[in-house]
Amino acid sequence: MEVLLVTTRNIYQSSGEYKLIKRRAEVLNSEFSIKTKVISFQRDMRIKKTDFYNSEDFEYLIKVGFRKRSFIKDLLNFRKELRIYLNENKP
Repeated sequence: MEVLLVTTRNIYQSSGEYKLIKRRAEVLNSEFSIKTKVISFQRDMRIKKTDFYNSEDFEYLIKVGFRKRSFIKDLLNFRKELRIYLNENKP
């Protein structure tokens, strides 16, 4: 079983938000064998400077970045990527 987390939160840096989501993913996996998959929409600069590491309980699927000057275009791109994923992987 899997949980799909779609978020705009900062899950790229070792912050409180990341640690909270990561701990929940670890517990879901160890106690219930539920893997957490993440789709995120975050500032482009934050995505570009982060190394992503998938683990047994936590996997990054789609990482779409946005810039202030092209926010609407980037948001539509995120929507398109999310729709493609959901159509291919019926949850």
